[in-house]
Amino acid sequence: MKLCIICSSELIGRQRKFCSTSCQAKDFRNRNPQHSKIKSKEYYYKNRESELLKRKKYYKENSEAIKKRAMDYHWENREDIIKRKKIYSRIHYSENAEYYKEKNKKWKLENPGKMKSYKRIYRSTIALSKEHFTAEDVKWLFIDQEGYCAYCNADIEENYHIDHIIPVSRGGSNGRGNIALACPSCNLRKHNKTAEEFMEVI
Repeated sequence: MKLCIICSSELIGRQRKFCSTSCQAKDFRNRNPQHSKIKSKEYYYKNRESELLKRKKYYKENSEAIKKRAMDYHWENREDIIKRKKIYSRIHYSENAEYYKEKNKKWKLENPGKMKSYKRIYRSTIALSKEHFTAEDVKWLFIDQEGYCAYCNADIEENYHIDHIIPVSRGGSNGRGNIALACPSCNLRKHNKTAEEFMEVI
C-alpha cells in the first residue's frame, strides 16, 4: 500500500506521491522555503488591506486561544527566549551606542531632580554599609589585576572605575571583597547587574 509522503494518507489510483494538490504544494514549500517566503511576502503586500482585515477578524474570534498558545510557548522556551533577547540587546546596543549615549545624556539634563535623588539614595546606601574599602585596597587590587579590566581585560592604567561586584542597590557591601576595577565602558554597561549577570552578556 502506497502512502502520501506528506500526510501518510493512502494513495488512490494513479496518485504516486501525494494524496492531494495541497500536500504537493506543502512539499514544494518545504523544499523551497526561500521561494515560499518571497511569494508569501509578495502576496501579502498586493493584498495588504484584505489580509489585515482577515487577521484582525481571526484574532478577535480566537484571541483567548492565541494568548494561551503564546503563553505556553513562552514558558516552554523561556531560557532560549531570554538568551536570544540578551544576544539581540547586546548587538543592538553596540550598533546604536552613540544614540543611547546621547539619549541618556539628554535624559539626565532634562531630569536633574531625579538624578540628584538617585545619587542621594546611592550615597545613603553606601553610608549604611558595614564595610568600606580604602585607597590602599584599591592600590593592591590594581596590582592584583595587573592593570587590566576585571571584565574585558582592557588596559586600565590611564583610567578605571571602581565597580561593586554585587551592586549596593541589590544588597552588596562597600567592602574590599565586593569591588573590582573596570574600564569605564564595562562599568557603565554593567549598570546594576551582578558581575555574573554581566559576564553572560558581555
